[in-house]
Amino acid sequence: MEDFKEDIKFILVVIFFSILIFFMGLFATNSIKHSIFLISFILSFLLPMLII
Repeated sequence: MEDFKEDIKFILVVIFFSILIFFMGLFATNSIKHSIFLISFILSFLLPMLII
């Protein structure tokens, strides 16, 4: 059960950062496609670091 709570917390943090990056990208570029690309690009770097 404890591991399940940690997983939920981790997923919520990832979702929060995704939304934050999305709005920052949207504000900077005014393009949804660029924002989605930015999220996938940044998360591909952050997720391996967070998992380790």
